[in-house]
Amino acid sequence: MLVRMIATFAAAVSVSVLVGCQSMERLGGRKSEKLSGVGNTFFRQAAIGDMTELETSRIALENAQSSDVKSFAQRMIDDHTGNRARVAELARSKNVQPPAQLDTAHQKIVDKLRNTPAGPDFDRAYMKAQVTAHQETVATYETASQKAEDPDVKAYATQALPMLRQHLEMARSINNRVK
Repeated sequence: MLVRMIATFAAAVSVSVLVGCQSMERLGGRKSEKLSGVGNTFFRQAAIGDMTELETSRIALENAQSSDVKSFAQRMIDDHTGNRARVAELARSKNVQPPAQLDTAHQKIVDKLRNTPAGPDFDRAYMKAQVTAHQETVATYETASQKAEDPDVKAYATQALPMLRQHLEMARSINNRVK
């Protein structure tokens, strides 16, 4: 009897874990039924963008050769640490849990940079990735600032856009210098 109870419990736990993992993978965190698709998408993309910025910039502090690239990386760590905290706070207030880890595409970006040798090649790869990442991030925040139905999401996205646009311009400028 005890063996059957343990087997039943183990089976139930296995099914729960499997279903839970599939849901978390599909949703990239916990979404709010109260937010529109734009609001939920914003939280997911903003969290992944901030995590990617932080991870790649930490790597850049160790592997970059150019002082401009290192300064940019430190600025990204400073700004995106703050942004991540503000997005997480807003998400909690909306009963949304953004993903806690990178999706496959963004993890590949981090892994590629981690495997790029230190020096000028790293500087070029990091800055190219930063231009692309900030283009995506600006697009995410522009969409939320224009189309989010939740006024708090819309307001935050609008408020953060100038900083993110500045990051994009800085990334483009440094990228042009390290080519």
